[in-house]
Amino acid sequence: MGFLDAEANLMDIFSQARESMILSQLQTNNVTNERLLRAMREVPREIFIPEDKVDLAYIDVNIEVFPMRYMLSPMFLAKMIQEASILESDVVLDIACLTGYSTAVLSKLAATVIGLEPNSVHVEKANKILSDLQIDNAAVLVGDISQGWLSQGPYNVILINGSINFVPRILIDQLTNGGRLICVENINNIGKAVCYLKQTESYGKRVLFDASIPLVPGDKKKAEFVF
Repeated sequence: MGFLDAEANLMDIFSQARESMILSQLQTNNVTNERLLRAMREVPREIFIPEDKVDLAYIDVNIEVFPMRYMLSPMFLAKMIQEASILESDVVLDIACLTGYSTAVLSKLAATVIGLEPNSVHVEKANKILSDLQIDNAAVLVGDISQGWLSQGPYNVILINGSINFVPRILIDQLTNGGRLICVENINNIGKAVCYLKQTESYGKRVLFDASIPLVPGDKKKAEFVF
């Protein structure tokens, strides 16, 4: 088998794994949004993780792709995105996005996506992948994930890729009126996916489902994540 044949065979294997992910992990867990399912079919998850981890790309686990940094399982990520009810006109802030997989998926749903990541090496890789995929409505920036990115706001949706102990008020303030912040919050030591809905100068909070996912980087400093 030649190199091109081997490469084509590998792509076919990943394509089959991606379809299996849709059928066995997402649709069986009530992920039904057709736009979201199509986006997750189109984005090759395997290219966002190191080569020695690609065999884990489509397994239903949170993958430690770098030390203490995790790519969320397809099921948890999809359920969180579905709850955000993203419109084609929305502007989205994607926090702790690592090498940009979630940013790429969100780019298929929204008008503009800003990824925010504290590690400059991950940011460089993320933007390279987004460029290779010819995604021109998304970019990943280096920044403090507890502070958001005020200059590109306000946002219709903010997604946090990981669990947190408290949500920073500064993030809620970067939402539009009617904007949604989706995250996993540790409530009495139990992870709960929640949706914060901004309503003028106040906000509401709705618990969505149980979710056991790793902490975002820096969240041990609880003072950074408090109203």
